[in-house]
Amino acid sequence: MTTEKLVNKALFGKTELAFQKIELATIYDDLKGALAEANKEVIKALDLKSQAAKLADISLKKNRELIKELDKAEKLIKDLGLDSELAKVQKAKAEVSGNINTIDTIINRLLSV
Repeated sequence: MTTEKLVNKALFGKTELAFQKIELATIYDDLKGALAEANKEVIKALDLKSQAAKLADISLKKNRELIKELDKAEKLIKDLGLDSELAKVQKAKAEVSGNINTIDTIINRLLSV
């Protein structure tokens, strides 16, 4: 090895390596930022999915409570002999039962993603 090569290696070898490390760190930071930017929307979508599942669960619980109240109303109507009102309560129960099934399906699909 020539004296010039030895001097260049001694003087600039470590500097060049340090510069490459800095350059790699900069590239890494840029990639890290790009990764965060690329996934920002999907992270937001997952948060929204979670919020939707929670809201649907609240609605499911309320509809289940409503079915219990409608059962009580149906029993009372039968006990009082108000057959003309029975159809209204039964129609409401059918609608609420349909809502429960739909909400349950929505929750299951949200949680399966």
